[in-house]
Amino acid sequence: DRMLPRMMQNVTEIVLNILGTFAVIVYAVPWVALLAVVLVPLFYSFLRLFRAAMRELKRLESIARSPLYSQINETFTGLSTVRAYGAVDRFKAVQEQLQDIANQPTYIRNTVD
Repeated sequence: DRMLPRMMQNVTEIVLNILGTFAVIVYAVPWVALLAVVLVPLFYSFLRLFRAAMRELKRLESIARSPLYSQINETFTGLSTVRAYGAVDRFKAVQEQLQDIANQPTYIRNTVD
């Protein structure tokens, strides 16, 4: 809560800097305003597509991590049984495989981001 006023001040400062810079550019080269009228809606439509894609990638990432978390929980719950039956190597292999599957959407998201 203490950082919110400072963050709002930073955002206001950045927005005013951008608007001031744009005003100076339009004053110097008036036809840039026409270009901005065309580019701003185009940029906004790309932004909407990007946000939808990122939201879907985050959803896929959560879905891919669910089996991993479930397996970790089950392993910790039955750790003594896993050790008693000597199945530690098998559980490690399953863990590594689930980790690889869970990281695939993360790699894609990092590439897009």
